[in-house]
Amino acid sequence: MVFSYKLPVKSNENFLIDLGLYNSFGLWGKVDRTKDLVTTKADLYTEDFGRFDFGLITGIGYDTQKINYSLRVKHGYMLNGSTRDRPMAFLFTIGSKLQ
Repeated sequence: MVFSYKLPVKSNENFLIDLGLYNSFGLWGKVDRTKDLVTTKADLYTEDFGRFDFGLITGIGYDTQKINYSLRVKHGYMLNGSTRDRPMAFLFTIGSKLQ
């Protein structure tokens, strides 16, 4: 769920500020592991707990009468699978309004 605040720039054009929450569930995946110059493939999710993630989405965008653009950052708070990293993603979107 993401909320957008519109700041009017011109007639029918707005600057957008996005803020919200997300959740996700990983189904499958593999990760490369290297030890002593030998690379092997292992399951990304070693236990069920590591499959779930939730976090915060922030972003900015520009909205015109027919097209909107946005750049968002998705930052997770759960440790992700066997890599034990917190997931982070950058998303760039272009949308068209159907009228």
